[in-house]
Amino acid sequence: MAAFLNSSVAALFNEISGRKLTGAINVVDMDVWMAEKILVPNFNMIQQNILSKMARNILALCRRPIENTLKELGASVPEEVSLDKVKPDRRELDKVFMGEILGLTEEEQLEVYRAVVDLVKSRIEKAKSFGDRKKTKEGIDVDALKNVIIEKIKKEP
Repeated sequence: MAAFLNSSVAALFNEISGRKLTGAINVVDMDVWMAEKILVPNFNMIQQNILSKMARNILALCRRPIENTLKELGASVPEEVSLDKVKPDRRELDKVFMGEILGLTEEEQLEVYRAVVDLVKSRIEKAKSFGDRKKTKEGIDVDALKNVIIEKIKKEP
């Protein structure tokens, strides 16, 4: 569970589900009822060797201070996102979760990263403007990406 909650997919769900506080640049508020609605994988259905990889990866990630999402992903706009810019320990965790568990291709994983960067960037810009309700998507269909991930989580192995 700790590995999932520290994955970029969980960051995407947090950005989509959480409440953006006006004027708070680095805060996404999430009530219990919001958190309860986030889908999580059934870890009982995941092979032990994959769970072991996730455990090793989360331990590696815990050995350093975690930075803000944009620094973790190495991009401040969606166009800058590339797999080699993501912090290596975060990338390893995400590769297991997004690739081995969800079965996302590298291109789909890039779309997850781009969506996260776009949503964080939009939230920060909104907070800076104190009430500008415009939310840019920069060509990324966040809802379609979310639906693909939800379907992959729901799918029985």
